[in-house]
Amino acid sequence: MLLDENVHAQVAGVLREAGHEVISIAWSHPGISDKKLLSRKDIGDCLLVTYDRDFGELVFKEGLAAPLGIIYSRLGRSDPDVLARRILALITADDVAGKFIVVEKDGERVRALPEQRQD
Repeated sequence: MLLDENVHAQVAGVLREAGHEVISIAWSHPGISDKKLLSRKDIGDCLLVTYDRDFGELVFKEGLAAPLGIIYSRLGRSDPDVLARRILALITADDVAGKFIVVEKDGERVRALPEQRQD
């Protein structure tokens, strides 16, 4: 699981405590561009968590490679535990692969990610 730079370290801690492998971009590649992040060779195997809506534009409009799934949080950043619990619930329900999920206060909106192009 990749956590974008804007995702609080506490979210990473909760996910790791729950047994998930987490790579925080803030620690591993600070300052990396969104396009460069999506160019990772393993991006199709990664769940991306972000507060940055640009990833939707890059994947849907520009046709860049999509991660395994994207969780885009529209929750405030004041309580990282809330986001971590919501992510864990989505993962437990096995409801992330191939989806762009917008996490909002009152639920989630889900859209299928585009099919990966074969180059």
